[in-house]
Amino acid sequence: LGYGYGTSAFGAAFPADMSSPLDAEIQIVLREIHGEVQLLEQSGEYGEQFKNARRLLATEATKLENNIDPEWLEVDINKPIKVTKKILVPSFRHQKFNFVGKVLGPKGTTLQNIAKTYKCHVYILGRGSTRDRAKEQELLAGGDPQYAHYGGPLHVKVETTAPPAVAYQRVAGVLNVLSELLQPVSFFN
Repeated sequence: LGYGYGTSAFGAAFPADMSSPLDAEIQIVLREIHGEVQLLEQSGEYGEQFKNARRLLATEATKLENNIDPEWLEVDINKPIKVTKKILVPSFRHQKFNFVGKVLGPKGTTLQNIAKTYKCHVYILGRGSTRDRAKEQELLAGGDPQYAHYGGPLHVKVETTAPPAVAYQRVAGVLNVLSELLQPVSFFN
């Protein structure tokens, strides 16, 4: 089982009587997903036609295994969830404005302070997230999944792991700060 299932916020196992009916349902769905992925992989060319279906099934399995953005929440116990959100940077609307610089701040301090204040991992990803566009294209063309984000639009990715109310509160705090930072207004106006 992945992080978050069967463990408390402090890593201790939950007593057997604290298991949730959701846990059994999740295990059934995971078995079904893995079976469907296996069928697609074994079907050769036919399976290649459904590469997006395979990708979506794999993503859903990862989310279920790691308790990422679960559909159902349990708030009576401190069962941690992982919340991940991607916030689109409006650089396509304001091409001349340096949003990356504004979010990073001097020597990256603004981004570091956001992450520290709200106990979240905060990343600037996507096309245009670095100064070297040619290097981005080279890394993207290499096919390494680690650099796949360069193929998508410029965005800020926010992640945190905590009990549901705390996790969503943290992400909301980051969203409040980003909603101000992602306005095309210079600090020097």
